Amino acid sequence: MYGPFHRKESPTQTFEIAQIQKRSGEIWGRAGRLNGLFPTVRAYKKPLCLGEPSGADCDDSDGIEFKAAARPSIGPGGIAYWRMEDLPLEGLRREDDETIALAVTIYKIVHQGYLT
Repeated sequence: MYGPFHRKESPTQTFEIAQIQKRSGEIWGRAGRLNGLFPTVRAYKKPLCLGEPSGADCDDSDGIEFKAAARPSIGPGGIAYWRMEDLPLEGLRREDDETIALAVTIYKIVHQGYLT
């Protein structure tokens, strides 16, 4: 497993979606809204702060923290991403022409500043 990674709570990464992701063990990704060519799952390459020791390099946001079965690529700013271009990648599957699913283990959900 690779990680920790996190996704921040947002209009597309809601608490309700986090619960579905935890039950399914998958995070889905689609092509970016601005000229995205490939379906992509994106996340930040660091843990969420809640539960981390003082002084840890972490993100003080609400969201999900997880480990992934597939190794990510790392882009600028510590953005981890997974995309299925031509080669299959273990832990990543194509749901349809526009969507991929990344196998994950979500072990931390922070919502409204609390661990749930």
